[in-house]
Amino acid sequence: MKPTAGPAPLQITARGSTSKPGQGAEIVSYDFDFGDGTTTGPQSKATRKHTYQAAGTYTVTLTVLNSVGKSDQASKEVKVTDLQVGFPTARLRVSPTSGPAPLRVLATAGTSAAGHGAQISSFTFNFGDGSSSGPQPGPTSEHTYETPGAFTVTLTVANSAGLTDEASQTVTVTDPALKKPTAKLDVTPMTGPGAKPQTVTAEGSGSLPTDGIATYDFDFGDGISTGPQTKGAVPHQYKLAGTYSVKLTVTTPAGITDTATQKITVSPPEPPKPVAQLTVGHFKDPDSNALLWHANGSGSTPKGGIKTWNFNFGDGFSTGPQAASTARRQYEEAGTYTVTLTVTTFDGQIATATRTITIG
Repeated sequence: MKPTAGPAPLQITARGSTSKPGQGAEIVSYDFDFGDGTTTGPQSKATRKHTYQAAGTYTVTLTVLNSVGKSDQASKEVKVTDLQVGFPTARLRVSPTSGPAPLRVLATAGTSAAGHGAQISSFTFNFGDGSSSGPQPGPTSEHTYETPGAFTVTLTVANSAGLTDEASQTVTVTDPALKKPTAKLDVTPMTGPGAKPQTVTAEGSGSLPTDGIATYDFDFGDGISTGPQTKGAVPHQYKLAGTYSVKLTVTTPAGITDTATQKITVSPPEPPKPVAQLTVGHFKDPDSNALLWHANGSGSTPKGGIKTWNFNFGDGFSTGPQAASTARRQYEEAGTYTVTLTVTTFDGQIATATRTITIG
């Protein structure tokens, strides 16, 4: 039946459709008595509307009759108020709403409203564990939950016209042994930037409580994870450069979890440093019989990574930079000369090598 309260004139709808006829029978009639001298039945319909014109508390009675002549009744109250009085509004705040037992909470209803033309006459707090306080004039109440569970705190506010409203909030009380852990993660490189592969250590053994973590699960963000394990620290190798988010999930023996994340950047491998290798020899030109000096830098490394070779023969003559790894020189005068080879890689790195020769 709705509504069950309101200002006059108040129209309600009484419903008997959930009534049961009894085994082997059918309901043949519904009779509604609205408590203000108005009745409807008997009738075949299971619902009936009625309007109360005057304030008051009325008892609506439904009588059902089945096909074998047996009847039953049910009743419900309707409160009709004067037009000048409004409904109260219950507003409830419970703090805290969760925590381990024993958990002491404070229920506050101070922001509840009385409704137009009325005053709040009482507050009733039901804490959902069999304990309640009120009806009382004060808008606050304290309560301690001794056992774990989920409890619904219900506030009922009544005003001076006898109208009420309710508000509720859930409080979750956990077992003291089921405290939430705190995951702490530290990821440190074991090899320097540019190493390939780059190795890191993920450290989670500082998670709290330090003696209350059952498993550690490390996800390295590159598709590799350890799964739940008892080790609090593990190494890992990243094969590709990039930025990865490492995630640690810790779990207590009671199955309570917490997570922590840390980003790590893996640099691309550093290109190998070049090494210039220089050999210098001499031979006679079979055509001119002149003494030629031959400089060879083909042994320089990395193989395939040298872009140019530059040979400076120490007499003011140089060849490059050039793409060839060898060069020849005929010295015009006797003396001691320093031959210098400078190699340059494709990424701009430079290396040199020298050899000293004496002529004459």
